[in-house]
Amino acid sequence: MGITAEEATVSMSNVTMDTNCIIALEQSGAEAQEVKRIIQAHEAGLIALAVVAISASERTRTGVPLSSFAIFRGRLEMAGFRSVHILKPLARIGLSFNGWAHQADGKKLELERKIHGILFPQHPYEKPDPADPDASARWQNRRCDVLAMWAHIWHRGDIFMTNDRNFLTRQKRQALEALGAGRVVSPADVVRLVVP
Repeated sequence: MGITAEEATVSMSNVTMDTNCIIALEQSGAEAQEVKRIIQAHEAGLIALAVVAISASERTRTGVPLSSFAIFRGRLEMAGFRSVHILKPLARIGLSFNGWAHQADGKKLELERKIHGILFPQHPYEKPDPADPDASARWQNRRCDVLAMWAHIWHRGDIFMTNDRNFLTRQKRQALEALGAGRVVSPADVVRLVVP
């Protein structure tokens, strides 16, 4: 999927990076070079790059959750995100870190439900029975995706950058953009737009 000339005129000031892009950089994945170039564009003042605090709650490679938000900040620094902004998502018990989330209210919860309905229409919004750890882990992964998009929209981001195909399918991308996501694009598309 590419960016049209019309899309290229969109303001690139606020770019939110999802967790998969962080992982691609940490693991020197296929998109690591693109992510590095985007970080350089941020450091050069061409864009304002952000990650979402909920990325600290995503499943780690070891399967052991992070015990503190400070560990996540250290992880970001080691990956090269030294001056990146961190956006607060909606607070969720068992997912959010103290001081790094917005308290829920009607308007905020309504936005979360709408995003869930777009991204995961076939999956329940409510948390499954904790007796099924596999179902709980899948639900947590989906909820982190929802909360990443929630923070991007709530903080008025211009571009949501992801390599997750679930976000990038045409129908879902268009629905998220209509909800206020600005543009939902891949790292390659962001590089084409903001890196000289």
